[in-house]
Amino acid sequence: DGSITPMIHYDPVEFYGTIHPKSSGHSYSRFKELGLRKGDMIDVEYTNDVMPYVSKPDNDWNTNNAMQSPLEEFPTICPICGGPLTISKSGKSVKCDNPKCGGRSLARMVNMCAKLNMNGFGEATLSLFNCNHLEDLFLCLHRVPDANYIKDHDDIMRNMGFGPVEIDNMRNEVDNLLSRPLLDTEMMGAIGFTNCSTKTWELILAKGTIQAVDELITIHGWNTFNYEMGLIKGIGPTTIETIFNEWDYFRNDIMYMLKNAN
Repeated sequence: DGSITPMIHYDPVEFYGTIHPKSSGHSYSRFKELGLRKGDMIDVEYTNDVMPYVSKPDNDWNTNNAMQSPLEEFPTICPICGGPLTISKSGKSVKCDNPKCGGRSLARMVNMCAKLNMNGFGEATLSLFNCNHLEDLFLCLHRVPDANYIKDHDDIMRNMGFGPVEIDNMRNEVDNLLSRPLLDTEMMGAIGFTNCSTKTWELILAKGTIQAVDELITIHGWNTFNYEMGLIKGIGPTTIETIFNEWDYFRNDIMYMLKNAN
């Protein structure tokens, strides 16, 4: 969703044989609360045996350091796309609102593949494809009855650093997804609309088809779409606005899946 998570880097500490040189600052509000400066002394606690949690003690060292080092500043532009960041109304989080941000696109792709139970498509792999859309990824990998097409794409993926077994495994995952029965709600919940889960789409698609939603948006426009969606219990104004605003970005992916998936 474009949330920016601060990371705290420090002298390495060891917990249960694992070395930790950094940990999450969790949120914008936590970052502001800590008031960190380069050179501060910190406490690192292993919380619930799963992650290191940072706090800042009130001591003479940090008091003296405050006279020498300025406060660390939270970025005002997205570190990926360079667009402006927006502080939430609650003041707890900061987000990049650019729907075409490369960082958001990559995170959406990783999340989508995980929700569709596609193995082998982690962040490192998907970043090599440099694909912002499901359709782009599948066109690279889906087997088609064209030997030259397959050969050309094999050459491209070999140049990315993938071996023949990896390429074959990825193709199998795509073919399996396109051939196994797939619920419309499962597909729409995975495809990447901000804060729109499978449960959201279960409510919407209980009243009509994906094609009907597409017609409401692309043919009838905002007023009709807003009215029709507003009649569905459990679908609020924020969700309605999100789907309408992001539909164009995901439309090609949706139409590709309607045409090719089972």
